[in-house]
Amino acid sequence: MALVCDWSKIENWDDLNWDTTQAIAFATMLIGMGSITEKNYREFYTRMKMYSNATSRTWDDLTLDTIKKRIGLEVNVNDITPLKWEKKLGRIIRDRVNLELMQLKPEEEE
Repeated sequence: MALVCDWSKIENWDDLNWDTTQAIAFATMLIGMGSITEKNYREFYTRMKMYSNATSRTWDDLTLDTIKKRIGLEVNVNDITPLKWEKKLGRIIRDRVNLELMQLKPEEEE
């Protein structure tokens, strides 16, 4: 399924950094939130920071204000509940640790 983004409800969207706006739109798939609203922009930011910390993935210009300026963004991504998000994040962290363990040489195990 193609990612469909609606930027039209973002105030002054044409004045914003396009690369950052596009990166945020793609991040909606990673964090399970299909829109940024006045009500959820803090949760959106929180999930992006949590994902970034868990995966060492960095986004340029990731600040609360950056997200707030994109209130109105809508993407065809299904929302997941905070509980499902935390479960997903836990799996991501566990998978990263398991990968590290698989890459250890026997002499490094102590």
